[in-house]
Amino acid sequence: MKLSAFIRDNIEPILQEWENFAKTLFKAKQTTKILRDHAKKMLLVIALDLQEEQSKSEQIAKSKGLQQQEDRTDTAAQEHGIGRFNEGFSVIEVVAEYRALRASVTKLWGNAKETMHVSDLNDLVRFNEAIDQSLNESIVSYSLTKEQQARHLSTMLSSSPDLSYIIDLEGVLLYVNEAMSNLYQKPAHDMLGRVIYDLGNHLKPEQQAPIQSVLDTGNPRHGDRVFYSPSGKKYFFEYIYTPIFDENGKIEAIAGNSRDITERKLAEAQIWQMANYDELTSLPNRCLFSDRLDRAIKQAMREDKQFALLSLDLDWFKKVNDKLGHSAGDILLKQAGERIKACVRDMDTVARMGGDEFTVILTNIGNSEQVKIVADKILNELSKPFQIKHEFVDISGSIGITLCPQDGIEPNGLLGQADKALYDAKNSGRNQYKMYSSNKSQK
Repeated sequence: MKLSAFIRDNIEPILQEWENFAKTLFKAKQTTKILRDHAKKMLLVIALDLQEEQSKSEQIAKSKGLQQQEDRTDTAAQEHGIGRFNEGFSVIEVVAEYRALRASVTKLWGNAKETMHVSDLNDLVRFNEAIDQSLNESIVSYSLTKEQQARHLSTMLSSSPDLSYIIDLEGVLLYVNEAMSNLYQKPAHDMLGRVIYDLGNHLKPEQQAPIQSVLDTGNPRHGDRVFYSPSGKKYFFEYIYTPIFDENGKIEAIAGNSRDITERKLAEAQIWQMANYDELTSLPNRCLFSDRLDRAIKQAMREDKQFALLSLDLDWFKKVNDKLGHSAGDILLKQAGERIKACVRDMDTVARMGGDEFTVILTNIGNSEQVKIVADKILNELSKPFQIKHEFVDISGSIGITLCPQDGIEPNGLLGQADKALYDAKNSGRNQYKMYSSNKSQK
């Protein structure tokens, strides 16, 4: 029986023999039909080729791998190469498939032949040439598909505003896209081969930790960081590092992607500023003050320390506001806030609660005498003349003081006690402070 006829008559046994052999090659793929989807079509094409007469010149051309297959622009072999690339097979695995198919045919045909004739040997030579031709088509198709995908990916990454880059296990850059090149103000060819940490030394500790985490765990790592360009411009980036594994499951590189979130961060900061700070004086507002008060109470309880809460009003503010107008009143409030803040430490809090009402948290105080010194200092500063445009105005301040945890540990209770002491100070003639007492407020 001619080899061409044997192939046609024994398609299923050949495929089964091949499949049994292929299972031993591709255990990791966990599939029983690695090549069956294309093998039948390829074998039938080869059988048809073996059946046709071949001229001397055609024999020579085929033996040199120069045969052109006309009118076969989408052959089974080409489909195979595209399919195997899309399925994640390597070139080595594609070649191994053809080796298995070749071995299956020759084994079964050899078993079926009691004796070999010269014509059989010629058929075997032609069969191997046809297998080689099919393998060549598959590999070419595989490579073209891979190149096309690489072009598409490169175009996509180059046009993306996000930074895309690949580094090896030592941090050496293997790939950078156009956005990455523009940010560092360096051409891509000058960046490749350099260690990424050396491009921005200020980022080295922040970059090394997440990258090392990816290497240690094999898991992606994401976060955000501040970045200063070579020109000194400040950016905020959201990043993700993703491990790239080789076919043995070991990390061979890390892909990085960073997105510019500067506008979002600035907007968030502006929103937070508006929500927590007084627009006029830039001091903490009632919302942020409440948070600071809660923290001060918890710290005092945890560390067995005390703090003082001061409630403060500007005396005669309404007269100035009515006489000179609201714009003058705004200037006065802003200057008063600056003077109060200058009397306390950076660790303390000065907040504007609304109108001409201010509060002060003096943290980690040793005793009440320390608080009285600060209160006197504030009153002295407020009693000095204020220049509003071309006029000088005189006001003063009244202060109520309560201590935590001595007078209590509940926020609203402390505020009420400080306000009660403040009213006592006003009723006693203003321009003074009063300490809260459970019986009465006293100076």
